[in-house]
Amino acid sequence: MEEADAEAIRALYHGLVGTGKLREEELSSFRRHFDRLPSSYLTTRYMWPGPDDVLLDRKVLSDAAANKRIAAHARFIQRVRLPYDDDGFGGGPPDEQPTLPELRQEELLVHEIIFASRDKPGLLSQLSTLMNCVRLHIREAHIFTTIDGFCLSIFHVDGWSREDVKGLIEAIEDELIREKVYNV
Repeated sequence: MEEADAEAIRALYHGLVGTGKLREEELSSFRRHFDRLPSSYLTTRYMWPGPDDVLLDRKVLSDAAANKRIAAHARFIQRVRLPYDDDGFGGGPPDEQPTLPELRQEELLVHEIIFASRDKPGLLSQLSTLMNCVRLHIREAHIFTTIDGFCLSIFHVDGWSREDVKGLIEAIEDELIREKVYNV
């Protein structure tokens, strides 16, 4: 592990201890979490949204190992406003700027969905298909394989119409069961 990575892990650890979310004696298990994942994981989760995500990822991975099946977690992240041209044809000639009344904004709710399971060939394809069946659009994906054979998949999606994620998790779990990919 590079010194810069070790320093970032120490900073995360001390930040979580300082807020009471991690105990002093958990340093070695905290480091083991990073040791089992590729270095790109630290960069991805250290930058945004924050240190609490590392604890959540640890929990989801632990749930998958303990229950011997895919573990899933979802949460609302943000609202995004996107401008769009609603005439259905992409606007007028390229040199013509649309007037203000022609521009509309669409509001999307972005959610994060975390899956953890034993890694296997075709898993990413299955998870992508599952999210399509639930009518979710994948905006961003981060996939990490651990050295002990697990896969941590983090997706940012839109397409779910509510901030509340209880129905979203139920829809995902129903689809996991329907597609027979729950147990891996």
